[in-house]
Amino acid sequence: FLRRAQSITVRDEDSYAILTGLGVPNVTLTGDSAFFAEPASRPDVDALLESFGINAGESLLVVAPRLLSKERKRLYLQEQMDARLIRETPDKLAVAIDRLAPRFDRVVMMAMHFYGPDSDVPLIAEIVGRLRSANVAVIDRELRPEMAIALFKRARMLLGMRLHALLLAASMGTPVVGLAYEEKVRGLFRRLGLDGYCLDLFSLEADQVVTAAMKCLDREAEVRAHLAGTVEDVRRVVLQSAE
Repeated sequence: FLRRAQSITVRDEDSYAILTGLGVPNVTLTGDSAFFAEPASRPDVDALLESFGINAGESLLVVAPRLLSKERKRLYLQEQMDARLIRETPDKLAVAIDRLAPRFDRVVMMAMHFYGPDSDVPLIAEIVGRLRSANVAVIDRELRPEMAIALFKRARMLLGMRLHALLLAASMGTPVVGLAYEEKVRGLFRRLGLDGYCLDLFSLEADQVVTAAMKCLDREAEVRAHLAGTVEDVRRVVLQSAE
């Protein structure tokens, strides 16, 4: 079926390698069109944050986790999440966030998927229930896409599992540290040239998260400059593939 297609576009190098390795013709490596998504205005996101008691000038660590579940088929997982990972991950993340919290004015927890069977809200509640830091705020509502992007742009750093939280933050030039539950997350970081800031969820330890985040903070200006160039390159490829 694929060999009969006149044109196939894929957003990551792994998919490109798989298809071309199978001898599928007419495959073009492009990028995710979400790299072109626009944020809400700065006054709008400042008003949102103010409603949660967060001042306009405060530095933010935004945390965007994802549902942890053994239901591999429903979540399109390549690797099964077992009971131990589901039980231990909230503790590990809470420990890491508590250690990182003093480097920021606020830690902001937000759910990319707020409703439905894959809602991130229960996991956020688990993590927050384990946190000791006093500077934590929880966005307890679903954000419109442009508002979520504006929040990512406003952040000093994003710590995330959700692919599009990481992608959209990076598209705004915000340094990102990713927890890879799927190969597509690793593929995004390879595409961004930030492999060292992507950690394997299935062997995750709190120390790894802290080390990667601190390294990212120490090199913040360098990472932001790198992202500006890389994101522009990806956007150029997407436009070329659409011609």
